[in-house]
Amino acid sequence: MEWGDPPSSPPSWWSVDGEEVIARRIKSFFDNHPKFIFENIIGAGGNGIVFLVQYRNGGSSSRLALKLPPVDVDLGGYKSHDEDEGMPNEVRSIFIEKDWLQKLRGCMHIIQSMDIPQSDDPLFNIPSGMIPHRIRNWIFLEYAENGPLSLFVERHNKQYPEEKLPCRLLWRFFMCLIRAAIEMAYYDTTWHGQRVDVTTAPLESLQPIPPGPLAHLDLYGNNIVVGGLEPIIQRPEHTISPFLKVIDFGEARDIDPKEDVFNRTGSARNIMEIGEVMCYLMLLRRENNDKVQVTVNGQSFQIVGSSIVECRDEVVAGGIDPLMIDIVYHCLSLQNESRPGLIDLAMRVHEQVVNRGANGVERETDRAISKRIATLTREAETQKRTREEDENDDDDDADSEGGRNKRRKDV
Repeated sequence: MEWGDPPSSPPSWWSVDGEEVIARRIKSFFDNHPKFIFENIIGAGGNGIVFLVQYRNGGSSSRLALKLPPVDVDLGGYKSHDEDEGMPNEVRSIFIEKDWLQKLRGCMHIIQSMDIPQSDDPLFNIPSGMIPHRIRNWIFLEYAENGPLSLFVERHNKQYPEEKLPCRLLWRFFMCLIRAAIEMAYYDTTWHGQRVDVTTAPLESLQPIPPGPLAHLDLYGNNIVVGGLEPIIQRPEHTISPFLKVIDFGEARDIDPKEDVFNRTGSARNIMEIGEVMCYLMLLRRENNDKVQVTVNGQSFQIVGSSIVECRDEVVAGGIDPLMIDIVYHCLSLQNESRPGLIDLAMRVHEQVVNRGANGVERETDRAISKRIATLTREAETQKRTREEDENDDDDDADSEGGRNKRRKDV
């Protein structure tokens, strides 16, 4: 080192090659393991790094995602944070997410955490002579091979330039997002002494039951993944379109409306974020949104959705139903009386899933939609979530408003 050069820093998560530093360290625990094969990084950000691994159990083999907080990995007697300052938010969010995913087991539109016996887990069984990783928590998850919804949109924009998504597909995606909100609202509900099965319960049967307080609080294109086809479940919602599944529950919490500036429940917060995702899917791009006044069927109210209002003619010209746009307006309403209840919303959208036909438009037929889905998901590349994307979402505030407002303007 020449005189005057700054002292070299030890490698860490915050290094230019931080992802590779962490990956090499974690891979070392999987090397030569009899039941696991380490493949690669599939996502990286401030709140978590995600690896793709293969798990061989008996005669079967499955691919899983492993998520852990990179700042908590011991890199040789030190971590990528000041250990004297207590538990960092990145580590805390993994504990929060693991707890919520345990509670949401069995929900079809929520990514599922997987139980790996400690005797099989390479991170529990540290080979002799290796420096312990000292990671406080990690999660094994089902692997969504079609990647995030943002990748689906990106591939659509490349392969079908100047085209909107078929409206019948959008109604189904809308319903998927609502199903995820229903699962968050009723995952632990009992009614008249019976546990409610949110997968099979008729929507009408949920109307008299108040939704629970859980809000995701960070629902957008990178926190939704595209699953597989399950045509038998909740027919006809998935006969021609794949499941959407919500991921990343590190910011999720129960909401007390008294603590919300707009007096919104957890369910209402989820509905508003679903409205934002639907704007993204209708526009096929993410834009900042200002407050704007809209009128639907003679009712005027304020929404945070200036982009969809300004581009309404473009969206309708692209084949999107005006009714869908109006329903999304209501989802985005800042006034509780103008925003639909969760089950009322589900019933309105479900009606369109069941009854909205192709109306003589070839791209809206079952065959054309199925072909488009196959084109967009066949051999889908796994998009690596960049650190910049994830770190733009981070904020120390428990409600994560700051992180989300970096993607859109304050409400």
